[in-house]
Amino acid sequence: MRDQRRIDRAKPSTKEWRDRVDASYPAGDTSLSDNARDYRYIAVHNDTQQLAETLAVIMQAIPEIYGKRPDSVT
Repeated sequence: MRDQRRIDRAKPSTKEWRDRVDASYPAGDTSLSDNARDYRYIAVHNDTQQLAETLAVIMQAIPEIYGKRPDSVT
C-alpha cells in the first residue's frame, strides 16, 4: 500500500530509491522514541490506512492541539 502511494504521487520515484529510503529506516530502530526530549514521538503504522485515518490517529495523539478526535477528517 505504501509503495503504491509513493508510485502514484506526482513526485518522481523509483523502486531503487524507495528501497534505499526504507533501508535507511529499519523497522526496529527506536532511537527517536527512546530519545524524545523536546518533541513528542508518535509512531503511526499506516501501511493500510487512508490519509484521513492517519490524520485522525495523529490528531487523537495530540488532543491539546487538535481537541477530541473528530468523527471524520476532510
